[in-house]
Amino acid sequence: MTQPLAGAKSVGTENELDIRGLFRVLWQGKLWIVGIALGFALLALAYTFFAKQEWSATAITDRPTVNMLGGYY
Repeated sequence: MTQPLAGAKSVGTENELDIRGLFRVLWQGKLWIVGIALGFALLALAYTFFAKQEWSATAITDRPTVNMLGGYY
């Protein structure tokens, strides 16, 4: 009663991940992967050249007093 079923072993091995097969498929499609990455990089570069710059900065300063300068020395 505690013996494994004959078909249970083959079902367990079918559920494994084939790492070599995965890397083999990725290596075969390396030109597609590099091409798509370069395409998006070129699109991003073109966007940085043609996009309108929108930035601003404001600052409020006042003259330092003797008490403020005493903390620096």
